[in-house]
Amino acid sequence: MSATAGLYVAIYGNSIVRHWGLFIDGPTETTKTILHITNRSGSFVLEIRNSNARYARSLLELVYLCTVDVSKIDEINGCIDQEDETYIRNKGALKAKQQGLP
Repeated sequence: MSATAGLYVAIYGNSIVRHWGLFIDGPTETTKTILHITNRSGSFVLEIRNSNARYARSLLELVYLCTVDVSKIDEINGCIDQEDETYIRNKGALKAKQQGLP
């Protein structure tokens, strides 16, 4: 059986702005990965770094999406099984947390 990692949306915030990132909770500290998309001066930038979202002081909530095979951690595209029932259910719960988005 291959190793798996939890896939979460990490919701961060301070008094002004909320920020979302994708957190892959790998089995070791070196495989825990955060993917952020930020807007700097009108252009979006993807930032990928090895870090544990649980240790962030600004973390408000971790929303579980699904489990992925560790061998797919490096494959950003296609790492989520769109047919996975757990993913589908939790994606709906995540959409309910969006503010001002369709």
